[in-house]
Amino acid sequence: MTVFKTVFGRRGGVALHRDFLRYVEIKNGVATQQEIVPLDRGVVLNDSVADFDGLARAFGSLMPKTGGCPVVVGIPPKDSALRVVSYPSMSLADVKGSLRFNFGEHFGHLPYSYGEAAVCEVEMPSQEPNSTSVLVAVSALKTVEGIAQAAASVGMKVAAVEPMSLAIQRAAAGPRPRSGCYFVVFADVESTQIILCHNGSGVLFRRAAADLTNQEDAACVTPIASEISNTMAYVEDKGFAPEAAILCGVLERESTAAAALESSLPIRVERLDMWALWGVVPVSGSCGFEAAFGLAARDMSAGARFDMRSHDAAAGARDRGLSGRMKAFFAFVGVSVFFIFIVAMRMLSISGAIASAKVEAETLAAQRTALAAEVAKFTGEANDLMRTLKVMRDDLPTIEVFDALDSAASEGGVVLLSAAFNSDRGEQVPHVEIWAYTASNGSVTRFKDALERSGVFRGVAISERGAESFKVSLSVKPTAAGDE
Repeated sequence: MTVFKTVFGRRGGVALHRDFLRYVEIKNGVATQQEIVPLDRGVVLNDSVADFDGLARAFGSLMPKTGGCPVVVGIPPKDSALRVVSYPSMSLADVKGSLRFNFGEHFGHLPYSYGEAAVCEVEMPSQEPNSTSVLVAVSALKTVEGIAQAAASVGMKVAAVEPMSLAIQRAAAGPRPRSGCYFVVFADVESTQIILCHNGSGVLFRRAAADLTNQEDAACVTPIASEISNTMAYVEDKGFAPEAAILCGVLERESTAAAALESSLPIRVERLDMWALWGVVPVSGSCGFEAAFGLAARDMSAGARFDMRSHDAAAGARDRGLSGRMKAFFAFVGVSVFFIFIVAMRMLSISGAIASAKVEAETLAAQRTALAAEVAKFTGEANDLMRTLKVMRDDLPTIEVFDALDSAASEGGVVLLSAAFNSDRGEQVPHVEIWAYTASNGSVTRFKDALERSGVFRGVAISERGAESFKVSLSVKPTAAGDE
């Protein structure tokens, strides 16, 4: 029995390559459809979607062949980025909040924003105790929406939109993730995806520009071999020891180029037999369907999965200029107007019994209480910065203090772990102790300088310093506390 025998319904995968859409549909362990749909020239250029109207036309040609099957559409490799990031042990929700403060450190050279990121947990070989490693995927909101809208314009049902690189890694890992450390090398016509995997999870994603139109030329694989060798040297001191390179894609098995690549690598080279690995009967033996298959098999694997439509991209991209308090304010105003409208309409039409009116009033009160609690949470946590706040005096100017800490953390590029306000009500100068996380001495200095320039604190001093964390002691100025 294959892993698909217990799966009801169908699922298709659509991969966007330079010249073609490749489509795979799976039902009950059998690939019921394998289609190649030509793309107009210039729709996908250099692994990036350049013409969404042309993509919609190709979707229109594919649509009748899908029979209404829900599809997972792949984002071309250059339109997305994947990185592994490590943090002290915390929940994925807290990781996403912390990523806000060092997003630029990992993705600052790329045209993405924090709001366009999604995360899932992965395993690393030399992971520190009490730490969390996550795979972060980012893709521009306009690309994700453009793909979804192109599909919707022809009536195609989209189940998810996911990076193709992750789908390739999934197809090569199999239904029960492969153990050990290895490369997945997916060769396409103009570029090759090189993915370092550990225990079935992709942890490093790279590309090599290599023209494979003439596979009898051994030199065409030189960029691929160089990138693999450079990557092995880079990850050696990070605890990775790749044992094999799994080849897939359009590189012909008996070609001169394939033989040259195998002979130039210092590790074992294997050929991926994806259909046998998954126990799926193919429609044809055509090569290059790994990305489409991995997209179709998205829900059949225990590995990482993303749907770039459902993360915080929409809210993050549209509201990225708003502060946390402004978001809370606008949410409060919008929901309040909605409730006022509902109450006004009900007051005009009330004719029920007193018991019914009482239930309505209690429901409204509960909703208002929940709303007030949510707004208090947004304001109290001050944009997720003070999630571990311990002790604080009631009359402290929380907004001024939090704003100063927020600005200093952003400028310094550090992650605030906790803050304790130690003072009695009779004191005029509350004392604050802050624990923060960073791996950079420069970040510590920038954070301290920013606190001193804020005008809210005085006596700023680095009192303790660990390997990646440090403690800052300071006092709130009397003028900031409103005690003058």
